[in-house]
Amino acid sequence: MIKYTCPSCHQKLGVPDNYAGHRVRCNKCSTPSIVPKPVTEVVITPAAAPAAQPQPAPAARSSSVQPQVEPLETLDIVSDADIPVETDPNAEILRQARSEKAAREFKASPKQSKTKSTGTSPRPGKSDAGGFSLTDIVPDILHLPLSIVLACLFAGVLIVVWCAATRAVEKSLFIFEMFIPLAAAAGIRLLAVNRTFVHGLLALVIGLAAIAIGRSVMTRQVIIPYLQKQSHQEILVDLKATQSDPKYQPREGESVSFIAKDGDFMQCVALIAAVDQADADPKIARKLAVQTLRASNKTSFIEYIANTSSSSAGYSRPEPTDAEMDVLSKAYSVSAQWEEDIDLRDAARKYYPALNAVFIQADIQRKLEAPDGGFRFALLSSLGLLEVFWIFVGLSGAYSMSVFES
Repeated sequence: MIKYTCPSCHQKLGVPDNYAGHRVRCNKCSTPSIVPKPVTEVVITPAAAPAAQPQPAPAARSSSVQPQVEPLETLDIVSDADIPVETDPNAEILRQARSEKAAREFKASPKQSKTKSTGTSPRPGKSDAGGFSLTDIVPDILHLPLSIVLACLFAGVLIVVWCAATRAVEKSLFIFEMFIPLAAAAGIRLLAVNRTFVHGLLALVIGLAAIAIGRSVMTRQVIIPYLQKQSHQEILVDLKATQSDPKYQPREGESVSFIAKDGDFMQCVALIAAVDQADADPKIARKLAVQTLRASNKTSFIEYIANTSSSSAGYSRPEPTDAEMDVLSKAYSVSAQWEEDIDLRDAARKYYPALNAVFIQADIQRKLEAPDGGFRFALLSSLGLLEVFWIFVGLSGAYSMSVFES
């Protein structure tokens, strides 16, 4: 017989040995319980130990305190289907929370182990907790092609922003040349799982191509119109400001004596002097001076000194109008006074800075109208050491961003 206690009401129960492992219902509280299996006690006696003293029978020792045992016929075997199942209202919430926690740990564990073993940071765009990443929804075979597409797209957007900004402020803003390669590298970085030399090379190539395209667009849209505006600026309207402008002054140690020996240069000086001394129209005087230099092909002092400016380079001066003839007559009067008085001619040196300004305008007009060199001249005229520095910084940053983990 198997004796045990009801787990609910602690009623002492006794059942036959063949009930072991079955579920029975307590006749007092009707709580089902499983009958434990009988345990056979095995006593191992050491070989050298003296023989154990006989123990009194358990029934004899506990006969006076034997609990009341219910009749066997009142204990029925209960089927599992007959036991009502009580559902915990929080069980489903707890089960869902455990599932989410296990999923997060499963996603994070490969990344964390890789980070610890290789010393690298998680892939870009994905958090340590296994958050969303663009690389998770894009197949591996498309990572490199889409990286190139994104890099070109980002660089193109920045070129558009560059053009819009320069038009708004009317300045070149060449600092954008530093950000264009960085934008290309940012596009590559979005899908770069394992950054290699290939990604850095792509960033450099796309960055250089984008800078070349950006400079080409800027040259046509901003620089050439700016140079054309500069070449037609009315510099003789405020003659005193032009003469005192530092950028038109002869450089230190530079000889300008050849101007007084050349008739075309002195004719331009006479036109400038006519504005100051004879109230000639400054706009017409500037226009006639530029035409004189272009017709004589003396828009470059270097070419003039080298005696290579004998031809007119295909430029023909139009016939002067009545207003232009009036300005020319005043210039001839000033020039005639110089022929009579050498001191007056020497005093005309104060107009040489204004002549330099007219010369620069004539030179810009000639270069911009050249069929094969206008764009090249405008492009190279905008490239200085500062612009080269921005390009170098941008390309270095793009390569580092595309190759090295951050």
